[in-house]
Amino acid sequence: MVNNDYDYTVGRGPVEVVTLILVTWYSARLISAYAQGPDGGFTASKYAIVGGFDGTAHVLAGKLLGVPIVGTHAHSFVMSFRSLDEVKDLTVKKKGTSDLVEVLPMVIKYRKSLGNSWGKTHDGELAAFISYGVAFPDGFLCLIDTYNTISSGLKNFILVALALNDIGYNAKGIRLDSGDLAVLSLRCEKVFQDLAKRTKRNFFKNLDIVVSNDINEITLESMNKNGHAISIFGIGTHLVTCQAQPALGCVYKLVQLNNIPRIKLSNDLVKVLIPSCKDVYRLYGKNGWPIGDIMLEVGENEPSAGSFVMCRDLYKKKHFVLVNPDRVEKLHTLVWNKSNGITIDIPNVLESKKYANEQKQSLRPRVIALKNAKEHKVYVSDKLFDQYHRMWSSFQQV
Repeated sequence: MVNNDYDYTVGRGPVEVVTLILVTWYSARLISAYAQGPDGGFTASKYAIVGGFDGTAHVLAGKLLGVPIVGTHAHSFVMSFRSLDEVKDLTVKKKGTSDLVEVLPMVIKYRKSLGNSWGKTHDGELAAFISYGVAFPDGFLCLIDTYNTISSGLKNFILVALALNDIGYNAKGIRLDSGDLAVLSLRCEKVFQDLAKRTKRNFFKNLDIVVSNDINEITLESMNKNGHAISIFGIGTHLVTCQAQPALGCVYKLVQLNNIPRIKLSNDLVKVLIPSCKDVYRLYGKNGWPIGDIMLEVGENEPSAGSFVMCRDLYKKKHFVLVNPDRVEKLHTLVWNKSNGITIDIPNVLESKKYANEQKQSLRPRVIALKNAKEHKVYVSDKLFDQYHRMWSSFQQV
């Protein structure tokens, strides 16, 4: 059962799991999501990783796909604590030794020494952070906005981080899940940098600031444009439920049967099929960027580097270009046929991810731009062009 938090709870009560994925985009990005369907979390993790993400909190996906499992605690975990008495006996091993150290007395010492306002933080939240730090001293990253982000959450995180550092562990960072994320990130970053100077503890300079809360392309663009101190973005629901385009219009159609081309006609031009079985090649220019792709009927001579290729625009009878590619890449690979079954070694998820990233990096940036993206041209051979228009014309007359 999934609760309203985007992570899994540890150390107290049942484990609550939803998808949580890490992605590199501008800098590290964190993905958490409500996926739809009985196996939506697993499939969302799988295909998001292929698309460029780096880890998941979906435990089954981590186990079966061999990708890193990551995550933080939930608001419900923080809310389940009320008093520091609940953590007074908790100990953690001093790093590199078998010596057990009580954490609470160290936290209380820092709470008293840092100033009056530090003694006014929420006790239940501080107890939760101590409990989490004891459970995960090497992965201490806290959700700090359950009560008051700056006055309580941030300070309680720092108190426990200082104590853990005395025992040999460096905290990982914080997560923000509400409010003006960009502004809050800048305020937290300033506190961390000031503390690094004040306490001579350099780990404060390298803490991650994770943000989440219905982030999409628009909010990402806005925050990157206006400035922030965020190192990880939590993106989820808008990724795996695809609210901007909730359905993908993919339909099976027949293009050839018994070696005879087939065509489907429509008043909607984009629904008119291109008949025959085809091979597709990507043509690259001397600058390394793709000029475009060309579709050929299976059996036609392959285009080659250094030789001119006639490229036809399928919908413009008088438009064509002669391309002299510097490099040619075949895009289709046969993976299954009736005679032999699977014909290739199936790549694992991480290999598919590497290939997908290489393909994305090979495209011109303007083709994958968020706004005013340019069209990646797809051409056809003379033979496909003629066959398409001949069949279309003949059936239009019926």
